[in-house]
Amino acid sequence: MDEAGVRKVITENNRALLVEIKDLVNSSISDLKRSNESIASQQMSESNGLKPDSVPQFNKKSNEEQFKANKAIKDAVEDAQIALQSNDFDKTKQALDKDDQEDEKKIRAESKAVRFTKRFTSRSIRESNVPSTSTTAQLSASQLPNLFSRV
Repeated sequence: MDEAGVRKVITENNRALLVEIKDLVNSSISDLKRSNESIASQQMSESNGLKPDSVPQFNKKSNEEQFKANKAIKDAVEDAQIALQSNDFDKTKQALDKDDQEDEKKIRAESKAVRFTKRFTSRSIRESNVPSTSTTAQLSASQLPNLFSRV
């Protein structure tokens, strides 16, 4: 083999080696991306499952419910932001849709409870305003002296 033949073989070997290195780097990068996505989703699910160390105490039940609703919305928005940063629009849409579905269920349940409460309180008010139908007259202590002085 002469010098030109050796150079040609070396050039071909260098190109083949370069192609193999490219393939190796590309496969390593795709493996890292997949690993990163799985770790990110695992960390996101773990962070959502953690309870805060200090849970605030509320004087009214409605304040506690409002706090829980706001926290759920905040968590959904954070999930959507993370998904947007990774350019995963499907996960973003799922995070926001999940929050919307939960909100609709809560609103329906709350409105049903309000209707029941209104119905119950309106019945109790009507029943308390109905005059007594007993045969014995019920007089207050302030009415007694007036009855005896009229004679």
